Amino acid sequence: MRIKLIRKIGYTVIAAVLLAGSGFAASPAQQPTALCPNAVTWDFQKEASGLLGEVQALSGKLRLDAEKLESFPRSKLSWESHANQLNLVREHVNQIGDRLKRIQEIRHVTSPWQQQAIDRIVPVAAELASRAQAAIEHLNENKSYLFAPTYTDHLSTIAQQAGELTDSVNTFVEYGNTRQKLEQLQQKLEIAQS
Repeated sequence: MRIKLIRKIGYTVIAAVLLAGSGFAASPAQQPTALCPNAVTWDFQKEASGLLGEVQALSGKLRLDAEKLESFPRSKLSWESHANQLNLVREHVNQIGDRLKRIQEIRHVTSPWQQQAIDRIVPVAAELASRAQAAIEHLNENKSYLFAPTYTDHLSTIAQQAGELTDSVNTFVEYGNTRQKLEQLQQKLEIAQS
């Protein structure tokens, strides 16, 4: 009787181990995922297009504020004016960075043109952030030296890269809109894609 009890316990333990192990041995397609239930039906390409549209709007504001900031050393404005304008630039750069962070997270499920947009935009935005930070640091350390070549170089580079970012994003968003319109026309005319 004791042997039967030991066998039952042994078989129960083995069965429990096998059942638990089968969950680990299942193929990835069969395993449940920790993703949210909507992840399967979520339109990541649409999300990426929306994020690029937001970056487009923000980069337009950034460009205007950066160009205004670039003109400050030629006028006799106070360091406070510089600080306020730099703060606007920093806010735009940070907002763009937030959108780019999300778009990089979903990059692997975006369309090829969106991936190319990400690859071109992110380095420019990173350099913009670096230059804005350097300009802020210069201003904090040298409030009375607003004509320093390094400071004016930072401001010029910020304006130039803000323009580059805006132009690049505008081109990619226009491409995406044109592509979407073409697909809609193909569906309307029932033209098979080649």
